[in-house]
Amino acid sequence: MKRVLASRSVLGSVLVMALVLASILLAAVLDSKDAGDATPPFNETLFKKLMSGQFTSIEDLVQDYEFQQSCWLFIVPPGDEPWTQPAGIAPFSPDGFPKEFIEALVPDERDGITVYPVIVCEDPVTRDRVVLNAKLDQVASAWPPKDYDPEWFLQELHPDLRDGKHSEGQVEFLRKLYDPSRIVLRYDLILEEDLIKYVWKRSIEAAVGEKSGGQMMLMDWGGGSVSNIQFVRIEPASNGVQVTIAYPDDYANDLDVFTCSDLIEFWWDWADTISVSGTNYVEWTDTGATGVSPRFYAAGNAQTNGVTDPDSDGLTWAREKYMYHTCPTNWDSDGDTLSDYEEVISLNTDPNNDDTNRPTAVMVFPPDGYRWVWMP
Repeated sequence: MKRVLASRSVLGSVLVMALVLASILLAAVLDSKDAGDATPPFNETLFKKLMSGQFTSIEDLVQDYEFQQSCWLFIVPPGDEPWTQPAGIAPFSPDGFPKEFIEALVPDERDGITVYPVIVCEDPVTRDRVVLNAKLDQVASAWPPKDYDPEWFLQELHPDLRDGKHSEGQVEFLRKLYDPSRIVLRYDLILEEDLIKYVWKRSIEAAVGEKSGGQMMLMDWGGGSVSNIQFVRIEPASNGVQVTIAYPDDYANDLDVFTCSDLIEFWWDWADTISVSGTNYVEWTDTGATGVSPRFYAAGNAQTNGVTDPDSDGLTWAREKYMYHTCPTNWDSDGDTLSDYEEVISLNTDPNNDDTNRPTAVMVFPPDGYRWVWMP
């Protein structure tokens, strides 16, 4: 049975009981460890780290959202739609929250552990910080900082944006791209007694992973099926940046990954072609990301077929969009009778410039082959 978080009128006794249970559980953990019990060791470091960020008020929650907002804006994907990211487990002390907030929380049981999911976002019109419960009902809000400018991040990233070098279209594109209201965070609020259960679960999983030779991996992404190619996780790695790319269950082709650092120019580099496995996701490390900021990622089907190559020119839709800026539905983007594939792969000419006409000379090199060369 799902339990409901007690209202503030009885929260005092509930909180005391929670602290008592937490103390008993933690003492039992320490005692078993000292006694040489075979039980896997409780991860005290993780427990203390999570508790150090415990929210004691709406203000704490909003401040954490604003901090994470500034971090996620560095890697926000192209577009202007909201971008929702998991903020993870968040311990909270109910005593400092309004009664209405506590009563509106919706519990979610996960393997015997109760969490209270909330969504925190920025209203794109009023710029208020808004908190929603699991039913998407507003349960709290806070004013934006005094003299708040929603373009603060864009101005820091491109201080010369309005110096006349960029078109109004480019400025508007970046203004929408880096609008802080695009960042939406999901928190799983949790009481201390359930946090102990959560850390126990993580401790046991880690121990099982060690016994299986490190084969087990704990992932922030919860898994599940997806209907398209998606980036579902990103994190720093010792040799770069690791991203997790999910794809539909029946997907069997390779993936092309592209990177760029400047969305104004929007010229992307091919980074790698990844072979998919029997799962519906793959982890890839971008070793070229060290010291590079910002870094943007895109992925697409690496095989050509009627869907990924609608104009049948031998170039995938993703490569035409990100690398060549050619038309994915027109095999000859510049209309000079040379296909886009011929120009970018065989001739190294500009597929968007009809001055690069059909070659008028042949250079034989190496002796067992030939290459068409355009001669003006």
